[in-house]
Amino acid sequence: MKRPRIALVTNGLEGAGGGIRRWTEFLYRAFEDSDRFEVEVVSIATSSRDSASRRILKPSSWLRPVAVTGGSFHGIEFRHAGANFVEIEFQRYRSRPELTRVLSEYDLIQFVVGFASWGCVASGLTRPIVMLVATTARADRRSRVRASPLPRRAWLTAMGWIAERYERRALAFADQVIVPSEYTLAGVRPLTRPGRIQIGFPGVDTDRMKPRDGVMRHGILTVGRFDDPRKNLALLLRAYRRLPETAPILRVVGETPEHLRALTADLGIKDRVEFVGRVDDQTLYELYASSALLVVSSDEEGLSIVIQEAMAFGLPVVSTDCGGPSTMVAQGVTGRLTPVGDDEALANEIRATLENPVQMQAMGAAARAFAEEHFATQRAALTFASVWEESLAVKQP
Repeated sequence: MKRPRIALVTNGLEGAGGGIRRWTEFLYRAFEDSDRFEVEVVSIATSSRDSASRRILKPSSWLRPVAVTGGSFHGIEFRHAGANFVEIEFQRYRSRPELTRVLSEYDLIQFVVGFASWGCVASGLTRPIVMLVATTARADRRSRVRASPLPRRAWLTAMGWIAERYERRALAFADQVIVPSEYTLAGVRPLTRPGRIQIGFPGVDTDRMKPRDGVMRHGILTVGRFDDPRKNLALLLRAYRRLPETAPILRVVGETPEHLRALTADLGIKDRVEFVGRVDDQTLYELYASSALLVVSSDEEGLSIVIQEAMAFGLPVVSTDCGGPSTMVAQGVTGRLTPVGDDEALANEIRATLENPVQMQAMGAAARAFAEEHFATQRAALTFASVWEESLAVKQP
């Protein structure tokens, strides 16, 4: 029997990483050897410099069609489709014939995106549409708007208003919507047709990501794309300054803007903070395994792949109560939650955790158990398999 072809359509393959990229890889790996589905990855343009796109600032591209090119990440082959005049954000959400032809080859289209506006690239197609969205368009850009100078803020606000219109349209025609947390569910449900939305955790490889015997755990770890204002690394640095000088070293993993690196000198903690930079997966796993505690200081998270991975390694988590983390971090059980933007409260919870090693060990064990129960790849994949089969049965192309 011919297996249904599933397109994993994502806006998360550009750059060094991020949760969307991880979620796409999870879905591909979960089904790559499946006898039920044939999955392939399709990437859509997100960058104003996308080489497959028509660009306003490159007149030589105006007379050629949008290109469909190839690429790979982590050994996964994918096709990439450009957009028309990609510098204008909403153009990336619009359908284009070149991408429509690609998507028409599949029996079902599974979007793996930050917010639902991207789903409009499939408007007009009769295939079942399933969306995995991390957050809402408004929440996605809130911190970025606040952190921008006035002219940029005005532009982002205008583009945000248009993105919300596309978001409402995409959620209205989606056959099923999957969200990773109660927080995202609350934001997206009012825009979705009744009975078409549910929570489904993107999985992590709990066989590879697990505590390691004999490894000394020391240090506070934080991981993220810190050029994104939502991650609010400055809050963690101010909280860390409040800890005694005997506190474990703070390791910052991920690309970090220079002004945040310079802040450590202003705060007098330069010698106690290690900026690790961007690392490969193996190095990241070693950092998880050898750290005592993960801290997330974000203003907003749809879920947080970093927390999922850290819990798989048996790390307790101290996080701001910024949305998605509350679905995973149970107060005093798998970690601790603190108010968003409160560096004193964050410091107090980090200190309380570090000063109680017995409780910290128990929280780490509980975090690992939660990860095994909810995040293990095959367990998490069951939600998607069920939704795909239901959608294919109800709406045949």
